[in-house]
Amino acid sequence: MISYLELGCQAYESGDYGKAVGYWKQAADEGDSTSMYNLGVSYETGSGVEKDYAEAAAWYGKAAEKGDIKACRRMGKFYRDGIGVTADRIKSVVWYLKAAEQGDTESWYELGRYNFEKKDMEMAADCFLEAAEDGHAGAQNRLGACYYNGDGVPVDYEKAVFWFTKAADQGEACARFNLGLCYEYGDGVDKDYSAAAGWYEKSSAQGNADAMYHLGRFYAEGKGVPKDHARAFRLFKASASKGHDSALFNLGTCYANGDGVRRDPAEAVRIFRTLADKGKPSGMYGLGVSYYNGSGVPKDKAKAFELLSAASSMGYEKASALLTADGKALRPVSEISIPNMAGDMVGTIIGEIFGGTDRD
Repeated sequence: MISYLELGCQAYESGDYGKAVGYWKQAADEGDSTSMYNLGVSYETGSGVEKDYAEAAAWYGKAAEKGDIKACRRMGKFYRDGIGVTADRIKSVVWYLKAAEQGDTESWYELGRYNFEKKDMEMAADCFLEAAEDGHAGAQNRLGACYYNGDGVPVDYEKAVFWFTKAADQGEACARFNLGLCYEYGDGVDKDYSAAAGWYEKSSAQGNADAMYHLGRFYAEGKGVPKDHARAFRLFKASASKGHDSALFNLGTCYANGDGVRRDPAEAVRIFRTLADKGKPSGMYGLGVSYYNGSGVPKDKAKAFELLSAASSMGYEKASALLTADGKALRPVSEISIPNMAGDMVGTIIGEIFGGTDRD
């Protein structure tokens, strides 16, 4: 005799979600944990019933109490994000641990993220390793970052490259960017600008703002690719639109110098002022130079000195180079050019911020 669970699945596959819910409720009343989980999904997604996160949490909770792995993971997420329940990081970890102990890869990854946030790097690396060895691309990237930065494990660039490559081969955008950095700086591999550009290109195509910024640098410099200021400008603009401040600075220099775009000093000033208002020394530097040259704004050496001094006090070397040794005056020059690639960011391995997707 066909079970209520199977009848519900058949109804669901035929598109009759309401009937599926009815069958699963009958199966759940008989203690079937899979039906309880399916009801959680139904209430979470609004399939056959009105969307109700609290009801979804209740059904996931019942299934999780019976040991359903996916339900345990879902409860981990619900308590982590406060979906249908009051956010509770400890309860979230408890549920992720229950799923992880049953071999759930995503839960090992989430436990790694939790321990990383707690600064328990050794435990984080252990959890990432569990998930990475099971093929989780996000965990492979994070484990690579641990080896690169020495977080919980000894620094080992070759192992970092090994794990970045594993993740990159699965299409992980951050890992592809990280491999680009390794090839650019020769960390764990022979320095190879062409290979670096290739990895930046792949990551950029997936919308990674850091990769767009670095690929833009390469095109502006002709590093590993033919010099192409127009392409560099487009990449800086795309990266800046995603909130990348160093790309925004380089976009300003493009407008200031007419690199890859029609020269527009006023637009350059607007960009530099935006960065300066955010407390970015690169913006203070760009704006200070603009005031010094009278480019896009009236010439004002006092204002230029104020801005360049502020940038210098924050360790911005290009600004310091324009001041006298005692830092009390500007060096006497007729005009100051704004070089490209003077942004705040040098290549940084991306591990900490990367998150994976929940796998149902």
